[in-house]
Amino acid sequence: MSNIVTFWDAIVEEIKTRVPALKEVRKYANEFDEGEKGRIGIKTPGALVSVTGNGIATKLSDGRLKLAVAVAVAVIAEDRGKGVDTTAAEIAESLVVVIHENRFHAEEGPTARTDPDQISILNYNSEKTLARGLSVWGVGWEQAIILGTASYVPPPSPDVQNGGYQPAAPTVDGL
Repeated sequence: MSNIVTFWDAIVEEIKTRVPALKEVRKYANEFDEGEKGRIGIKTPGALVSVTGNGIATKLSDGRLKLAVAVAVAVIAEDRGKGVDTTAAEIAESLVVVIHENRFHAEEGPTARTDPDQISILNYNSEKTLARGLSVWGVGWEQAIILGTASYVPPPSPDVQNGGYQPAAPTVDGL
């Protein structure tokens, strides 16, 4: 399985575990728009998790690649007829904390990830969503995934005790 898919699955599982108020959490591959709830049939409150590529991979000193990805979670709740439901906003706020505290199960090894960065929360409510009885908030962030295997192995440190490398004596102007 790819590192991106493993990362995506880990996010979904962590949100399910840490935010029990959500009745459904699942991966989502499309852009979210105002009419999506009716087409996808998500239980509310629910969350859709999307992972997209976001940048160019950069080479690390050990030969692995660091690939930044963007992640978005759309939180959808029923509007209970008040015109401004707070459920989606409250869940989105709790997700900010979950994301901030998490690397999503991979600290080291072939699927290592960096800390989440640039976490944001957005209100996607509009007259159209509220007219349909929905409240929609989103949480987004960037996170890097480490790809590949380390190819650079530093040379062993010289054994100074057994005649290995000895630092040069300090000199002044070559004397």
